[in-house]
Amino acid sequence: MTDTGCAGAPAGIRREAPVLRKPTLLLAALLLLFVALGVSAQGGVSYERLEAASDEPANWLMYSGEFNSQRFSRLDEIDRSNAADLQLRWVR
Repeated sequence: MTDTGCAGAPAGIRREAPVLRKPTLLLAALLLLFVALGVSAQGGVSYERLEAASDEPANWLMYSGEFNSQRFSRLDEIDRSNAADLQLRWVR
């Protein structure tokens, strides 16, 4: 390899052009801000509503249904007589 003549670079080592990090960081920060504003604009679910999740059995407000993580639904629309008729509708 030959010296590129860049100041501060040892002979025989090529110096790459500096990566523009400031515009990338600014773009990432703006994107994060817009996402955060979008989430807060949706209203979200209050802590009080999460505490009373058992009062809304039709709405699973958190991953395990309630704070006790039982993953049990008190809904009675599905029972032994119609469980075989269920079809897959959503997969993550």
